[in-house]
Amino acid sequence: MLSRKLGYADIWDSKVTNRERLFLPAVSGVGWLISYIVFRKKWQKIVFGIAAVFSALVSSFGYLLSVMYLVGVDSVNEIPMALLTEIIILNGSLSILAAYYFRKSGFLAAVGIHFWADIV
Repeated sequence: MLSRKLGYADIWDSKVTNRERLFLPAVSGVGWLISYIVFRKKWQKIVFGIAAVFSALVSSFGYLLSVMYLVGVDSVNEIPMALLTEIIILNGSLSILAAYYFRKSGFLAAVGIHFWADIV
């Protein structure tokens, strides 16, 4: 399994703390709830756009370890610049598209986009 080769922990790994498993995702949800209450829907599109761009960047950079393993390099600097740019642009634009459809049509639309992008 690729996740084990890259050093990622299993979901029920005893070395993963409850803070990493439960607290950090809950904080992001509470942050969204606070922005919903504080801004009272005034700047929800701006806040959602900022969160979508941040999520797209994090998602794009999350693929770097897999690419490093598949290409056979030891550092990010050894990845060819064209490949690095392609990863960031394609995965980032896919994530922003999925965020748009998440806001428009719900969770299942975003999951469907990511699923079919992985299949294709």
